[in-house]
Amino acid sequence: MGYYPVMVDVGQRAVAVVGGGKVVAHKIPGLLEAGAKVEVYAPELHPACRILLGQQVHWHARYPETSDLVGCAFIIAAAPADINRTVIAWAEQLGLWVNVPDAASACTMMMVSQLRRNEFVLGVSTGGLAPGLAQRIRRNLESLFPLDFGLALREFAVVRRHILATTEGPSRRNQLAAAEEQFIQHWLAGPGQGRITS
Repeated sequence: MGYYPVMVDVGQRAVAVVGGGKVVAHKIPGLLEAGAKVEVYAPELHPACRILLGQQVHWHARYPETSDLVGCAFIIAAAPADINRTVIAWAEQLGLWVNVPDAASACTMMMVSQLRRNEFVLGVSTGGLAPGLAQRIRRNLESLFPLDFGLALREFAVVRRHILATTEGPSRRNQLAAAEEQFIQHWLAGPGQGRITS
């Protein structure tokens, strides 16, 4: 298989999660950060899943039917193997992506280990070869991109909009490139230093 990295807009869209164990409890927070409406289908829920129930997380105390999956952004199948096989077949019929944790060969999409700082998202994947290693790499990058990196990026976006509004042609490209390089160099000099002057 060949995987192509993309960003999927799941804001206010349903994501079907089949299964109610610890794996599901680890997947839900990232979906919520992205603004998804999480529909969990499982006869039983692990306590770690129960505490996540709320306005954006709904629990259906059963496994899904085909009609439940129509219109979902994608599916996470983390149930017993026989249930997963059925869900995978339905996903294929409906043309939906499906992720099966710890079963890369059954996936039509991979979940990356993500570092999120507001609009800034960095994803690390090993293509299913070593998910734990992807998580370790992501954790090692967190110190380079602390929480205030997202705020610095928003400040840079203001500078970028100003350049786009006041320049054109080669001058625009040159000023954008210079501002981007300044931002990167300031940030690499020490997190929290990524402040740009236009």
